[in-house]
Formats: sequence, structure tokens, C-alpha cells
Amino acid sequence: MSSQKSTTQSPRVLILIGLAAWIATFIALHGPKVILGYLALQVVTSGVFAYSMWKAEQQPASPGSTGEEAGESASPQ
Repeated sequence: MSSQKSTTQSPRVLILIGLAAWIATFIALHGPKVILGYLALQVVTSGVFAYSMWKAEQQPASPGSTGEEAGESASPQ
């Protein structure tokens, strides 16, 4: 007997094909300006978050945050 290959694709391949079709349809209907606008929004929000994290790292820690002001060590000995 000869073994027959299944003609159906695996679910993973079908999901990827469907996702690619949705993305292609979205770009065809809405144009690349929507995609570029979304990417620009992501860049701005990521930049704001990164800047706020950088500013937080630049500020000195408050003296009471580590317990070192009274001669205590931050790590137990």
C-alpha cells in the first residue's frame, strides 16, 4: 500500500496564511499611511517612556530608601 499525504495544511500554516492575507487586505484598503501613522505613534510613546525612565535614573535616590544614612548596610552581614 502506498502512503498518502494529507492535503490539508497544519493549523499553524493556515493561521500564518490567514494573518498574511488580513495584513495584505488591510494595507490594500487603508494604504500605507495608516501603518506609518501607527508606527509613528509607537515611536513617540516609546520615546516618552524611555525619556521618563532615563530622567528617573538621573535623579539621586532619597536618603531613606536604602537605610545607609545611619551607618547601616543595605545588605545584611
